[in-house]
Amino acid sequence: MADNDPSDLAVMTFEMLKRIQTQLDRMEDDIQNLKGRMSSVETGIGQMNARLDTSDKRLSRIERRLDLTDTVAD
Repeated sequence: MADNDPSDLAVMTFEMLKRIQTQLDRMEDDIQNLKGRMSSVETGIGQMNARLDTSDKRLSRIERRLDLTDTVAD
């Protein structure tokens, strides 16, 4: 390896740090994007759970009205 001037080494180090910073910035943007998407998924799951709860209650009422409920043997 040829003798490197300390200023060349500093420039190389600075360039490497700039590339790392660019990659970190992209990763930060990606993480923020994923957080937003995950929040949307969580909201959707919550809405589905609410709908399933409502459907379960309605089905229970229908079963009671039609006398289709299972009796528990003691």
